[in-house]
Amino acid sequence: MPKTTHNYQNDSDTSEQSEQITLLNDVEGILEALASELLEVAAGEQLTQGRAILGLYRSAAQPVVGQLGDDLPEAAQRPGLCIFATEDSYTGGETLHRYAAERCEAEIAVLEGLGHWWMCEDPTQAAELLNNWFDSQD
Repeated sequence: MPKTTHNYQNDSDTSEQSEQITLLNDVEGILEALASELLEVAAGEQLTQGRAILGLYRSAAQPVVGQLGDDLPEAAQRPGLCIFATEDSYTGGETLHRYAAERCEAEIAVLEGLGHWWMCEDPTQAAELLNNWFDSQD
């Protein structure tokens, strides 16, 4: 973070004003250093969290993930909602979503233009979709 130094002093300042101005300049420097430090810590935390999530994803053995679909017909015993975000390139595409929804007799909701993180990309639409679906289950 580039340091911005203000010079609050001018020729007509008294000694007391001069001390206050020196203090203001010191405080400004401390705040800038603290802000820079906090940004570095936050960036490090994001990296740590990202690595943890990636590790979790990678730990899911693919045969196990593939076998999860075998139990879809049993899921038909309860209402279900399959959400398909059209720009999600990670979850198998529309054909797979529709196939899974059909196997477990779930309703399907299509979110046009949203990706894998649809709930973050448009939280209002996500909340409305989920609330409407839950309300329809009463």
